[in-house]
Amino acid sequence: SWLAKSKLTLQQVEQQGIWWSERLQRVGIPVVADGYQGFIARNIGTYGAKYLVRRKDAEKFIFRRKPNKDSKTVVIVEDAMSCIRLSYAGYNSVALQGTALTDTMLAYLIDNYTRFVLWLDDDKPEVKIKQVKIKQELELFGNVSMRKTPNDPKEYTKDELRLIVGDV
Repeated sequence: SWLAKSKLTLQQVEQQGIWWSERLQRVGIPVVADGYQGFIARNIGTYGAKYLVRRKDAEKFIFRRKPNKDSKTVVIVEDAMSCIRLSYAGYNSVALQGTALTDTMLAYLIDNYTRFVLWLDDDKPEVKIKQVKIKQELELFGNVSMRKTPNDPKEYTKDELRLIVGDV
């Protein structure tokens, strides 16, 4: 049901290389940027950590999608599936894989973009605080706007995403 909630078609699931591991009891998403970097695996059961991350080496990877190479705008979200959904709507996106902006991510973002759309879950006070901190940090490098919705980006259709994010 988690995968179905993401509104990806079977073709898109195959394009992304998303897989199921019976042994891990997880849905896996490969991370490919300048070659294979590792994977993120989402727990579907009730036991264990929500996400399992495996890296090819000690380097931290950035989960990103860049369908619009000419755009200087990026949508920053919490999770990989939301990042993928936004890419199918035509938006460049980066997944924080949580609610923290690392130095590696910040360097990537400011090297590639000047407009930032921040769209984190607005469900907990600590997330709201982190969201404001990220916004303030990014404002030093460009224009920042925020999106607040009742659902994660992965739960919206392409048309709904375009309405929410807008023409950026």
